[in-house]
Amino acid sequence: MSSPERQKVESLFAADVPDDNLIGEVIEIVKMNGGLEYARAAASKYAALAEKTLTALPDTVARAALFESISYVMERHA
Repeated sequence: MSSPERQKVESLFAADVPDDNLIGEVIEIVKMNGGLEYARAAASKYAALAEKTLTALPDTVARAALFESISYVMERHA
């Protein structure tokens, strides 16, 4: 990310109420710099870890619901 891009991102987080134009610019900056791909890869890693951890728990309705919630989150496309 370039210095001007970083400044825009930092100004977004510093703003009490950022305007829509700034939000749109930061979304584009994130897209152009591979932020979405990075976030998806990190989410996949954590989802796999969560699934692995859940397999050690007893087979209950709650465990099944947690598995389903992982699937739901990972299959969402924004």
